[in-house]
Amino acid sequence: MFWLNLLGLGPPPDDPRLLEAIERAVDRVEPRLKQAGGYPGRYRGAIALALHYSDQLAGAIPGPLELDPEHFNRNPLVRAVFTMQEDIQRMLLRSKTMREFQRGPDDGPDIHALMGMRRYEKNIFGMEIEGEVLRRDVAQQSITFSDHNLSCITSEETGARALVAWRIFDSLIAQVANHIESLLQEKIQVGQRRDEVLARLHGANAEDRAALLQEASQLLTLLTEATQRLNLDHLPALFDTLLHTPETLVRLEQQQFRLDAMGIQRTQADTGISHALTFSDLLGQDRRRWCVALVRIPYQELPPLAERLQDANRWLAI
Repeated sequence: MFWLNLLGLGPPPDDPRLLEAIERAVDRVEPRLKQAGGYPGRYRGAIALALHYSDQLAGAIPGPLELDPEHFNRNPLVRAVFTMQEDIQRMLLRSKTMREFQRGPDDGPDIHALMGMRRYEKNIFGMEIEGEVLRRDVAQQSITFSDHNLSCITSEETGARALVAWRIFDSLIAQVANHIESLLQEKIQVGQRRDEVLARLHGANAEDRAALLQEASQLLTLLTEATQRLNLDHLPALFDTLLHTPETLVRLEQQQFRLDAMGIQRTQADTGISHALTFSDLLGQDRRRWCVALVRIPYQELPPLAERLQDANRWLAI
């Protein structure tokens, strides 16, 4: 096997992050699994798949999108995301993650980060010019963005994408933890229902007693099954089951719109006053969409930390 690997004919070597990822996942889901049989080897396949998928997804996020005055003026995508150049500064001022980053050493001319935002589609009435005629109250659809936030901040694009990959990985593992939590809640509810039935048995007449005994027996079976599903020996299989298809838990979807300078959707015939823009949405199991892009910001564009802290204190006082 050594010679096969040396010649590149054997299986690929393990991701050097694999053991760290296994420990990270088990700590998040159930730390006691470290004392159960099969740790850490039992988790290698599922976690390696989750890591690889997270890397692919992080690499597919578009960008970096340049956030500086020059690109605001000439990049229609930046103009679509931010109504005014001041909105970029406002985002930077109010970003807690950016404040924390600025407290560290300045190690590069630019910073890179994941920018997330909400996209809203709204039906409105506006004005249209047809030839020399100005029409009012024309039905239109606008695209706007709000709740801009920054995360995974670092000085290099590769570093930012690596942080994004870990965030996606953590999101996948959170789905495993949430599934186990739902199983635990199900067990608790069945146990409570069984206790209620047993309590009713004490004062039940002969006619009701038979039905209650049957219900108690059924609930006992359900409780036994729920307990078995939460057995430490059974939990590793959930990693395999849930992480086998990570795209059902977290995925990236692209949406394209043709927008003019005011964020109004246009048709293919309006190429002279609009641009075809593609946005990427990150979706989890809850179906909530975050429009995401990797961004690059020149360090000199960042508001001074003192100004940032002053702004944060002002908002806390409101």
